[in-house]
Amino acid sequence: MRAGRRWMAGIAGLFFVVAAAAQMPPEPTTKGDYGNGKDFRLTPIVAKDAAGKPIADIPAFELEFRDTDGAWTEGGPPVPFTGVIPDALRGRVMLVLDGDWSLVPRGWKMSYAMLTSDTTLAVGYEAPAGKAAGWMNTGMVVCAGCALEYAAPYFPRSMQDWRADADEDWPRPRAEHPPLHLSRPDGCTVVFDYQMPHSPPVHEWMNYIGVRYGVLLSFAIAMPDADKDLRDLIFADHTRGHQKCVVRQDRVKAKHRG
Repeated sequence: MRAGRRWMAGIAGLFFVVAAAAQMPPEPTTKGDYGNGKDFRLTPIVAKDAAGKPIADIPAFELEFRDTDGAWTEGGPPVPFTGVIPDALRGRVMLVLDGDWSLVPRGWKMSYAMLTSDTTLAVGYEAPAGKAAGWMNTGMVVCAGCALEYAAPYFPRSMQDWRADADEDWPRPRAEHPPLHLSRPDGCTVVFDYQMPHSPPVHEWMNYIGVRYGVLLSFAIAMPDADKDLRDLIFADHTRGHQKCVVRQDRVKAKHRG
């Protein structure tokens, strides 16, 4: 999240804020944690395109957390939204600002938001009818041991590193839901599908470059097959910011011969 002053809409933009408020997502079902606080909020704002013109047909919101002093975090001036949304899907998305813009299915409610003291971040949304109708989670795991354990079932190098540090009686990390299909766009990224109870099919992305070099980034979205076009649009939007693959995680580390 960006530091700095809150961006204030001018008089001309006020109309769009009021219009967006009419499409405000329902109240969250649960509240997450940010340090000693327990609040987050989505505030209606105005998104602008690369030419500086307000985007009138898509509601936009800023995601904020309450900090440990009880004050709301303040973002800097919003960057322009430069993404491309097919005309057929513009009426089915909303924009959420958390440092940068991201797409969320329109009308989905926030189910949780969490930013810990080590800046591990997790944000979740669900469909108005509940998670059985659709949900999405985005996360950034900064805790080194947590990231390594979560990545280990999917990356041979990560599993090797985990075993090197683990005690003999520690249970081996396993995927909570076995992948039905798994692909590797590069040596530090996996994309996989799985099924879980009371949920549409899940499509997940994970990016990890090793315990010494970066964090674990993840995004998962579950939507019915009938909404595949919308799912693919949002999935592509949330998985653009992968880390440079410093150390390939899909290959085990070679053993030195004495």
